[in-house]
Amino acid sequence: MATLQFVLGSASFDHQQVMLDRLAAQYQQAPNDTYLYLVPNHVKFTTEVAVLKGLKKRLKQTGNYAQANVAVLSFSRLGWFLCKDDPDYQKPRLSNVGMAMVVAKIIRELKAESPDLLKMFRGESERQGFATAVTKQLVELQNANIQPADLAPDQETGIIKRALASQTGGGRASQSTVFTDKMTVLYEIYRRFEAAVTTHVTAPDRSAMLLNHLEVADLSTTHVYLDRFAGEFSAQEQLIVDALIQRAADTTVSLILDRDYRGRELPSQNNLYYRSAKQYQDLLNLATQQVGVDVLDPIVLNQPNQRRVSDALVGVEEWMEADARFALPDRLP
Repeated sequence: MATLQFVLGSASFDHQQVMLDRLAAQYQQAPNDTYLYLVPNHVKFTTEVAVLKGLKKRLKQTGNYAQANVAVLSFSRLGWFLCKDDPDYQKPRLSNVGMAMVVAKIIRELKAESPDLLKMFRGESERQGFATAVTKQLVELQNANIQPADLAPDQETGIIKRALASQTGGGRASQSTVFTDKMTVLYEIYRRFEAAVTTHVTAPDRSAMLLNHLEVADLSTTHVYLDRFAGEFSAQEQLIVDALIQRAADTTVSLILDRDYRGRELPSQNNLYYRSAKQYQDLLNLATQQVGVDVLDPIVLNQPNQRRVSDALVGVEEWMEADARFALPDRLP
């Protein structure tokens, strides 16, 4: 049975030490299994160094130390790690700059073919950076798993029709027209963009390939650790995490939280821990709804000897927590 366990505590506590203790204990029991330690891309290298040093110390190894069955990865590197032999994954990758060039070409074509279509963006479309801004929007749509067909103006169950149906009442007719015109332009650019990049892959495409791989892969001897992720995942990242929780042997997730929010209401949105608490409850709800995922009691860090910073920085953390609640923090020495 797959299991899910959380490591909870504020940022002043040493989450990584607890994660490494669990990883080393599992590795000693099953050294031939696969261990995936997932972190945000910007801390991948430093975390890899720390994980290898921590395992070397805990496993009492000497000399140079490497590990074939333990991989420290970001989501993008996880895709390469699992899908590198997939022919579609090996297609040339289209960078953000390349995507912006494709979008700029599409905008020029639309200006020549249908000048009236871009009337809502007549001023903006002439400015430098407009194509980059549209490209960013397309990437967000891809990350949210929204396809061009979902934006089609004539799609009865599409986003445009549903949004217009919700805009009832006086004074909104002009707003509805502006919204429809803008979304129609975005749909046309998105549709042409998808058709233009069929020989290449984008970062969201690779995320979709990773998700397809996870849905059929045998992960019964794979142990997953998620660390240093603050706030919410993107829609595609969330689907990847969901698949890992359901299919891996066990998943351990470290979250920056001041308390265990099982059975509790979420804190207010201005609370420092609101986003992590929401992420915690979302993952708990996923696990409880899936047959075969056993949620273990969380490891809650709350002892002074589990902290990784000085008392002075603990005071700063407490001040930040109070300030985020618009409370009047006590004066710090």
